[in-house]
Parts: sequence; C-alpha cells; structure tokens
Amino acid sequence: MKKTTLNTPSQARERIYPAWLFKKEYQGQDVAGALVDYVIAQAKSENFSELSLGVDLDNSIARHLYEKKDFTTILFRGKDKLGEYVKLLKKL
Repeated sequence: MKKTTLNTPSQARERIYPAWLFKKEYQGQDVAGALVDYVIAQAKSENFSELSLGVDLDNSIARHLYEKKDFTTILFRGKDKLGEYVKLLKKL
C-alpha cells in the first residue's frame, strides 16, 4: 500500500492507497468485502483521514462493493491501455 503521511506522528495522516486484485475463484466469497473492511479499520487505527482506490469502469462487481463501503467521491476519471477507470475516495 502507498501511504501519504505527515512529518509528526501526533498529526492525522492523510490518505492511504490500497491495491488488490482477486482471481475469479475467490470472487463471490466476500473475500474482497472482508479485506476492504480490514483496510478501513486499519487505516482508522493508524489515524488516516482518507482512503482512495482505483477501479475499472467495466468492473461493476467491484464498483458496487466500493459504493457499499462509501467510496463515493470520484477524484479522477481516466483511461489507459486497459480501459477507463475512476479513482474513488472514502473519508474516514
């Protein structure tokens, strides 16, 4: 995970960028939901104020999961050689 931190440990950290990819055989088992919940809890315990992640626009399953977990603010909309994607934000 990529972390953006401030210099003093007493101040709230800003944003953490988790990244993951699940093989087809693990989809539908709520592994992703459990991992997202864990990352949210861990980020809160480490005083981060935001989480941000990217998701392909054609990945409706992942987008639905992230919306359920309150990743609702679109920070960026882009396109690369693999297709269109958005970067989503969740305030903690």
